[in-house]
Amino acid sequence: MNRIIRILLPLVLSVSMIFGIILYNETNLKRNLAMIENKDVEASKVEDQKLNESIRIMKEESLSLAKESLELKDSMQKISLGVNRNHKASSATRGINSRTNYLTLRLDSKSNLTKSELNKIVSNTNLKGLGEACLIAEHLYNVNALFIISLAQHESGNGKSKIARDKNNLFGIGAYDRDPYKYAKTFETKEDCILYFVKMIKRNYFDKRNRRTAQKIGEIYASDPAWATKLAKTMEKNYKKAKR
Repeated sequence: MNRIIRILLPLVLSVSMIFGIILYNETNLKRNLAMIENKDVEASKVEDQKLNESIRIMKEESLSLAKESLELKDSMQKISLGVNRNHKASSATRGINSRTNYLTLRLDSKSNLTKSELNKIVSNTNLKGLGEACLIAEHLYNVNALFIISLAQHESGNGKSKIARDKNNLFGIGAYDRDPYKYAKTFETKEDCILYFVKMIKRNYFDKRNRRTAQKIGEIYASDPAWATKLAKTMEKNYKKAKR
């Protein structure tokens, strides 16, 4: 009997120890899993907080952009109202008058034309109604509105060119010789094109190169050596039409 006990006791102790180790490891495993799960939950909460914060910031930025857009639209409306009330032609004001030499006219001068007078110039063309956009561009960027509307006519065939009709591109912007239609820039509206072009003229010709007349701009703007002369004649004809 004692001999049996001496044989079984170590075996029982070994089995007990093994079960104890298994139980201990299982308990530790559950604890570790619980800790990992808690960490995952915490990490998930942090990620959710970051996501919510990002959404909040995006909403605030969207609202800010919307407000800026509304403020810009309101400013443009005020400019339009103001210039139509106050910008009647006068020989005493700086800019265009009956004795103007359109070839050498400084194009950072005022046109002295109203919205209705500019609209009269293009009333029977595909550019109908764009006088206001040209006048707003004049006041935003100090580029002569008569020059803008005359050049739009000249470059787009009074708005009949395929690029003007399909892409609202009135000035052939980006229309490279190898494939003018393919490479011409597309604009959402003709008004957008006018503002884009006028900003570009001011930056690239007025400011960078100090070229502020049709004659000076034409020396590098167009491949046609008669471009400036043709444009000057169009501007003169348009001014007389506006004042009839």
